[in-house]
Amino acid sequence: MSSVDFVHLQCQSEYSVKNSLVRVSKLIDSVKEAGMMSVALTDDMSLFSAIKFYQKATLQALSQLLVQKYL
Repeated sequence: MSSVDFVHLQCQSEYSVKNSLVRVSKLIDSVKEAGMMSVALTDDMSLFSAIKFYQKATLQALSQLLVQKYL
C-alpha cells in the first residue's frame, strides 16, 4: 500500500489537550511530506480547530474529514 492510499482517521490536534499537542499546521505539513492526499482531524468535544484545519489543508490541496468526538 502506498502512502497515497493511506489515510489517518484519528488525528488529534492541540485542541484535544488531554490527548495531543500536535499543532494543526505541523499535522498538515507532515501529511503532505508523507505524500498522503487526505487527513482526518478528530478532536475531542471541540471544533475550535475547524477553520484552521480547513484553511491549511485546502492550501495544500488535501482532502479533509473533520470529526468532533463526544466522550
